[in-house]
Amino acid sequence: HNKLTLNMSTALLLPTTASSMMMPDSPSSTPRRLYRRRNALPPLSGLSASHALINETHERRHECVIRKRRNAVCGAMYFDEAKSPRKSRVDSPRAKTASAGSSSPSSSTPPSYRLPVALNRNTNCLAPDIPVDSQAVDDAFVRFSAASWHFCSLSVPNDSLVDIVVAMFCDLGLVKRYQIPSSVLRDFVHTVRDGYLDNPYHNFRHAVDVSQACFMLLKESGAQRILRPLDTLALMAAALCHDLGHTGTTNAFHKNSHSELAAQYPEGSILEQHHFATFSSLIKDMSNNIFFSLKEGEVAEVMALMEEIILATDMMHHGKLVDSVKARHQLSTPFSLSDENDRKMVMMLLMKCSDISNVVRPYHTAAQWTDVLRREFLAQLAQENALGLPQTIPPAASAPKGMTVGFIDFCADPLFSTLVRVFPSMKSLLAHMRFNRAADAGFPPVSAASGGAAHVVVSDDSSLQAVRRSVIERLSATW
Repeated sequence: HNKLTLNMSTALLLPTTASSMMMPDSPSSTPRRLYRRRNALPPLSGLSASHALINETHERRHECVIRKRRNAVCGAMYFDEAKSPRKSRVDSPRAKTASAGSSSPSSSTPPSYRLPVALNRNTNCLAPDIPVDSQAVDDAFVRFSAASWHFCSLSVPNDSLVDIVVAMFCDLGLVKRYQIPSSVLRDFVHTVRDGYLDNPYHNFRHAVDVSQACFMLLKESGAQRILRPLDTLALMAAALCHDLGHTGTTNAFHKNSHSELAAQYPEGSILEQHHFATFSSLIKDMSNNIFFSLKEGEVAEVMALMEEIILATDMMHHGKLVDSVKARHQLSTPFSLSDENDRKMVMMLLMKCSDISNVVRPYHTAAQWTDVLRREFLAQLAQENALGLPQTIPPAASAPKGMTVGFIDFCADPLFSTLVRVFPSMKSLLAHMRFNRAADAGFPPVSAASGGAAHVVVSDDSSLQAVRRSVIERLSATW
C-alpha cells in the first residue's frame, strides 16, 4: 500500500479550485499515485482530493476503533462446551485461542468458563465519567417503601419497579464500586423484565420482590460483614434473575410431560438450569453486560457463584441446605469472610429466605402473594388434567389458606429458624411468619384491632416476645 503523509491543518486550507479538483475522467489533474488509491471510489463533486482522502482515512480509523471496542466488550465470556454443552460459545479464532491458553491447571479461572478478553476498568469504552446518581430514583424507592418489609411489588407500576432495582444497586454501593453506567444498568433491568413471562406468580414482580427481600436481609442481618462486594453483586444479580424465563410450571410437570427443557437438562433442576442459561445468554449483549468492567477472573467467579445460588433455589435441595447451615452453626468458630465455603453458604441461605419471603411480609401482602401462587398452581393442575398427567400439585393448593399453613410448617419455619440462629437480628421475621400462620389457620389476630394486626411491625424485644408467646399459646393445640 502506498502511504501518503498529509498535514491535516494544511490540507484543510487548500483551495478548491478547478485545478485542484480530481474528477473521475481526468486522472491527469491529480498525482497518479493518489488517483490509483482513489480509483475505486472517486471523490464527490466539489470536494478536493485532499479533503476526500482525509475524510476516508478518518472514517476507516473510526470504524476500526469502534470494532475494537465492540470486540472487547462483547468478548465478556465464553463457555466450555465440553463441560457445559447447553451453553453456546462464539466460534471465533480469538475465543478458541483464549480457550486453549486458559486451560492450564495453574490458572485461577474456573475450568467451566473461558474469558478471552480481560477488560480494564481504566480503559472502559462505555462507562461514563459520572456513575449512576441514586438521587434520580429515590422518589420511587421511598414512595413504595422499598427500604422496609412493607414493600409490595404487586402494587408498584412497571417503570417504578425498574427504578427500585436501580436504587437498590446504588444503595449497596455496587454501581459506584464497579462503575456500572446508568444506561447499561437500566438496559439490563429492562431486558431482564422482558425475559420474564406473564405468569400469575413467577413473573418480574416476583423477581423484584425477591431482590428487595435480599436487599433488606443484606442491610439488616449484618451479612455484609461476611460477604465481599463481589459476592453482593453476584447475590443481587442472582436474586433478580433466579426465575428468568420461568414457564409457570414445576420441574415435576416438565419431567412428566417430557418437555423440551426436560430433554435439555436430564440431570435435574430443570427450571433452575434454564434460568441460569437464559441469564448467561442475556449478559453477552454488551448493552446489558453489567459485569464488563470487572477483571477476567472476577467475571468467571461471579458467574460461577450465580450458578450455584440459582441452582440452590430448587426446593429439592431445601432440606440439605438447612441441615448444612445448622451443622456449620454448631461449630465453635463463627462464619468468616476469609472462608469461601462460609460465604457461599450465607449467600445460598439469604437467597432461599428471599425466594420464599412472602410468608414474613405483613399479612395483607402475604395473602396477595398466596392468591397469585394458588392461581398459578391451579393453572398447572388444569394442564395436567388436560394432558392426562399425574397430579403434582398438593391438594392443599385448592384451599386458600391451607397451602400457607403446610408450607410454613414444613419449609419456611425451619429455614427462617436457621436464619435467626445465624443472624439473631432477624428474629422479628420469624415472629411475623408465625403470626401469618396463625391467622391462616383460623385463629383471630394476635393484636386487637381488626386488620391492624396485619400491619404490626415488631421493633423491640418486648413486643417480639409478646407476639411469640401469643402465637405459641394459640397454636399449642395443633403443634
